[in-house]
Amino acid sequence: NPFLEIEMGEYRRKYYPNTKVMKPHTGQHLTFCNTLFEVIYTQEVFAPKLLPWENDGSFVVRMHFNGKTVLFMGDCESSSSKLICDIYGEALKSDIFQVNHHGFSGGIPELYDRVSPTWTLWTTSQVAFEKRITGIPYQFISHEGLIGDPYMFKKVGREHCLIADGPIKILTIENGELHFEYAEPDFENHSI
Repeated sequence: NPFLEIEMGEYRRKYYPNTKVMKPHTGQHLTFCNTLFEVIYTQEVFAPKLLPWENDGSFVVRMHFNGKTVLFMGDCESSSSKLICDIYGEALKSDIFQVNHHGFSGGIPELYDRVSPTWTLWTTSQVAFEKRITGIPYQFISHEGLIGDPYMFKKVGREHCLIADGPIKILTIENGELHFEYAEPDFENHSI
């Protein structure tokens, strides 16, 4: 992908010239502000095979904070999801889960069952979410016949799905307990 390989690096050098670039590797643990980030998957795990699709090169990380875990799958597709299940098995259990590829592809029932979260994060609009949870093919922009992934939705229920648009969702973790609330942004005062 020319953007990821060339242009993104040019933007970084232009706008953030003092940024340190670090290449994470599967199995690494990074700590930032008392939060542990566990690198679950990088594309190097696929080697020496070629990736079936560039989304299978997504970086997967699990965040450990105040006794809870959040698993971020990025845009991982079914090939990388299966590989992650084969490597980690039941150790994938996490409290919060970012549903693969905006909820329309990539997740597989085995992954969802192993993660078995309480809350799910859907990086999509409410309109797209409503279509994706049906599992019925639909047209989206220039793509025809996209099929959503209702399995995780059915597993956790609507009340535990946080959608990216609409009011701001604040999920806090205190003393190992999850707390959730909506907030309206105050753009004039740059606050929530």
